[in-house]
Amino acid sequence: MRDRAGHNVPTQSPRDDYHATVRTDEDSSSDGETETDDMFKDSRRRISLGAVGYAAYGVTGRRVSNFSLCATQLGACVAYTSFFAENFHVVFPAVSRVSWVVIASIILCFATQVRHIKYVAPVSLVGVIVFFVSLFVFWIAGFSDYCCVPSDEVSLVDWGGLGFVFGSLAFAMEGVALVLPIQSSMRDKSKFPRVVQVSIVLVTVCYLVFAVSGYMFFGPDTDSVITINTHGSVGVALQLSLSIVLLSTYVVQIFPVILLIESTLHGSPWMPHDFITDTITGTYRKQLKSHVRTSVRLALVLLTGLVAGGMHNFGTIVSITGSLTTSMLAFILPQAFYLKLCAPPLGVTGMFSRSMIRFAALPVTIIVFGLIASVIGLYFSVAG
Repeated sequence: MRDRAGHNVPTQSPRDDYHATVRTDEDSSSDGETETDDMFKDSRRRISLGAVGYAAYGVTGRRVSNFSLCATQLGACVAYTSFFAENFHVVFPAVSRVSWVVIASIILCFATQVRHIKYVAPVSLVGVIVFFVSLFVFWIAGFSDYCCVPSDEVSLVDWGGLGFVFGSLAFAMEGVALVLPIQSSMRDKSKFPRVVQVSIVLVTVCYLVFAVSGYMFFGPDTDSVITINTHGSVGVALQLSLSIVLLSTYVVQIFPVILLIESTLHGSPWMPHDFITDTITGTYRKQLKSHVRTSVRLALVLLTGLVAGGMHNFGTIVSITGSLTTSMLAFILPQAFYLKLCAPPLGVTGMFSRSMIRFAALPVTIIVFGLIASVIGLYFSVAG
């Protein structure tokens, strides 16, 4: 096929979803000319939950995995926007919460136009540093100014809020979809299990310490946006710094969704494309027109802004996202894929043999727990 200038252009589009493909570095270099850009090249070399879902249940498994991933990431973006708006509304009450959502969305419309995530990494690194410094300041201020609530105000169990627990805990595992890509990108994959174990222990300890200390400081009056409980100049500094930090990670959170949507549109013959000349090889490659990529980013920011403006409780957003989507990624889908891909042959063991029951007992238990807890968490979140 030739374009108007008489150049040969490729007629075959890439596969409709890079997450459905697992490639090695060696066998992916031969067709690099058909990639949208470098980030699609890199992502196609790495295994992901969508690729495992495709191996287990075909297109349906891939679509369910990718939908859960997109919903989880978008839910996190909604939560971050809401956190920013609530804190800034407390510091500047003359401006309404909805107005702060609009302001945040305008800023994000420009920030999400970055075409490669590598340009966002330095900002995210600074954000992580500021985040941990803010937590340290929070603890110092808490122990010096707020600690501790009287013992007669402490309740070991609040049964009324128990339904929110699972959704919040599941939301804390929003990064679970990145486990497989991280493993595939490691130089020494044998160290991956130890890295995961250490990371889980450290994150769990941080969450527990922060939750217990927050309750020690503010007792039953602890707000879902805990920085609102702080006062004075230190409180204002914490509210502003943590809000800006979380908003700066918005772009990182939404980037996987952008890549999924753009890779799907890239394979569509109905989408307008440009043919870009590679200055090194002299070959042509297809790329979505710039206005299409811009429109995708603007639409996603608008969507998260509308949801954040309509839902006024940060804790409810977190709980609903955790119950609906993150629980699928953390509890249900990995176990379902494991049962499908790793089950011993039925001709050897039989459906209800002792070895099959031992193999399936734990994964099925986790799936049942995830389903029941998701329904309970979602019910209490919506009812609350």
